[in-house]
Amino acid sequence: KQLAHLKQGPARLLNVGLKVDGEARSASDYAEVKKALEGPLPTGLSILSDNVKPPMADPFIFTADLGPDGLILSGSVPSEEARGRLRVLSRQLFVRPTQDDQLQPASGAPKDWDDAVTAALRALSRLESGKVALSGLAVTIEGVAPDKGTAVAVSYQLRRDLPALFSSSESIRWKEAAKEDRLIARVTNEMSSGG
Repeated sequence: KQLAHLKQGPARLLNVGLKVDGEARSASDYAEVKKALEGPLPTGLSILSDNVKPPMADPFIFTADLGPDGLILSGSVPSEEARGRLRVLSRQLFVRPTQDDQLQPASGAPKDWDDAVTAALRALSRLESGKVALSGLAVTIEGVAPDKGTAVAVSYQLRRDLPALFSSSESIRWKEAAKEDRLIARVTNEMSSGG
């Protein structure tokens, strides 16, 4: 029954041992297969090897969105172990009251993905609000820093700390600039409405 959750790959029964290899059709199928392989097995049957991989993600996308009430992690993660490390790191870096984990396991993470995500989350943690996104080997960060010095430092830090294969794009504003933009928008709006 669980084999229907696999996109491809064999399952072999060797005496009283089961070997399962393959790629799951979706993240939910991956969870079902893993649950079945970890759950109660028929008497006398044991798992000899479990090499089921999550579905392929191309591009491999990860986002972290920092708002006033919390951090939302979404997109792909290469393993449950990587997800656990991200949760621990996020609790260390962010003091927001909530952390919403919407990550889905997937295959296809680029080389040094863990280091790139760590660098991106460290940069994001210095902002008051913002978002980082990794799509393949491209990292983008946008948000609001408390001041111009922090905005410049965050951009520099991200470029310095990213693994060599990754490129970055930064769009970081600081509070004073954001206040000026709101004031200009308000004055422009008042002028256009005749007030």
